[in-house]
Amino acid sequence: PLFRSTFARLVTHFWSNAAFRGPTELLDRVAAISHLPAAFLHGRHDISSPLAIPWQLHRNWPGSTLTVVDAGHGTGMDAEVRAAVDAMPDQRG
Repeated sequence: PLFRSTFARLVTHFWSNAAFRGPTELLDRVAAISHLPAAFLHGRHDISSPLAIPWQLHRNWPGSTLTVVDAGHGTGMDAEVRAAVDAMPDQRG
């Protein structure tokens, strides 16, 4: 109960303050990190996070991938998460 209460408080605090970011701040600054590999996974049944957000990031992030999974918010995506991580290039030099 303590963890759940703390987690809920943090999540609602960040959501109510737009994660302390401007409405287009991430998109406006994506060029600074666009050289990094990125894999976006989105559960199409996720009612708390619209597909428009990862779609916009994917469109502005060269070399990124976007996979829409028949799942909810992070549930039922284990195979897709493993596949996305396995497909990432080895950045260890």
